[in-house]
Amino acid sequence: MDTLLNLMEKMGIQFNLSDELPEAVNGFFYHDDSHDIIVMNSEIEDETEFRMILSHELGHFFTAQICTISSISTQRIQVDRNEIRAIRWACDYLIDTEALLSCLDASSNHNMLTLAEQFQVTLETLQLKLYFMSLDAPLWKLSSNCYFVLSSYPTVYITAPSEDSLFCLESKDNYLSFAEALLSPVRFK
Repeated sequence: MDTLLNLMEKMGIQFNLSDELPEAVNGFFYHDDSHDIIVMNSEIEDETEFRMILSHELGHFFTAQICTISSISTQRIQVDRNEIRAIRWACDYLIDTEALLSCLDASSNHNMLTLAEQFQVTLETLQLKLYFMSLDAPLWKLSSNCYFVLSSYPTVYITAPSEDSLFCLESKDNYLSFAEALLSPVRFK
């Protein structure tokens, strides 16, 4: 948490906790010519959730693009793109790709919940990180003879090309519910 707050201070971003935000609003990023402000709902008690929301709002600072076209539909598309960029920035910030690959390579007990706890993120954040990694590459090298396979995401595998066996990281049932969740919009406010 301190690292996020230090980064915000370094970038000159003001930070405020508020108990006056509506319950549905966890936080927001505000920018104008003279201010960059992140306001967070003080009612958020879970530190993991707070870190994700704060990093998401910080992601807006680093990734937001201003829409100059006045069409309402174009503005909505730009807002959605900005949200995805902020979510991706937060996932990349909270879960370093190389650190994740090292964890997968070092352990024989591959469990999504354990990995999420290790990185102090929610299961949803880890799943989003894997989704974004799958967009970058379908195959990630772990060690000299192992690969982390994301080509069938949301099902992921660790495999050694010299062997015919695949080791599924999680059961298919767990991913079906995540795939269904992907169909509904993910919002971090």
